[in-house]
Amino acid sequence: MPKMSLFIQLNVVVSRAKIIEGPTLYLSNGLTLNLTCLVKDTPEPPDYIFWYYNGQVINYGSPRGIKVHTEKSTQTISKLIILKAQPNDSGNYSCTPSNAEPAHIAVHITMQNNGGNPAASIQHGKRSAR
Repeated sequence: MPKMSLFIQLNVVVSRAKIIEGPTLYLSNGLTLNLTCLVKDTPEPPDYIFWYYNGQVINYGSPRGIKVHTEKSTQTISKLIILKAQPNDSGNYSCTPSNAEPAHIAVHITMQNNGGNPAASIQHGKRSAR
């Protein structure tokens, strides 16, 4: 009986989250902080996504104006929205899905207002919109 061989190629995909505004975000005081977490390459949507601030789970029910909106389809998108961000909102944020590696971003809320136009001081990473 002749020997038979079968070649199999196995591609391993690690499911990961990505915060699309990251890895660093600069935002002017008083503006809305909007972070978007994208989860893809998962066999199924995550059961949950938790957002963390400096290692602590964010309390979405606080009267402070913190909202989370999550949409599940072929890829899952979770948005963390903090109204009227203040300098004490600066820190490390993480998006942690139940079935994927987490994503992280460093957020810096600045007191700059650039002559009444706070949008002029928004920066993303090393690129500046000034």
